Amino acid sequence: NKMKLKRFVFLLLSGSHTQKILNTKINQPLSLNSENANYDVYYLYKKTGQIVKEYGLKELYGIDDCFFDVEIKNNETNLIIFLLDGKKRINLVRVVFHWKNKFGGIQTPCLNIFKF
Repeated sequence: NKMKLKRFVFLLLSGSHTQKILNTKINQPLSLNSENANYDVYYLYKKTGQIVKEYGLKELYGIDDCFFDVEIKNNETNLIIFLLDGKKRINLVRVVFHWKNKFGGIQTPCLNIFKF
């Protein structure tokens, strides 16, 4: 479901990272409009107290109008989620699939998501 995947990526990039928030908002329409396009996303590293500005939401403005797709390469365990804005490709995130060990076995599927 590409629309749900687009919402998921938008929510992650706009700072919604908890399962509770994602479950609540994943079925709602994208909520970026001209009123909140000037907000910025910041992250706080609790150990150091350092605050880092990641990016402004205005960079995501118009995500709903762009062509959205997924690139999956053969024999790789990752995929790239990207937008096409006109002829320009904008890579958003890379999703890497792997398994975590649980008591010496491979029992826990996991996704690591990296922003470009």
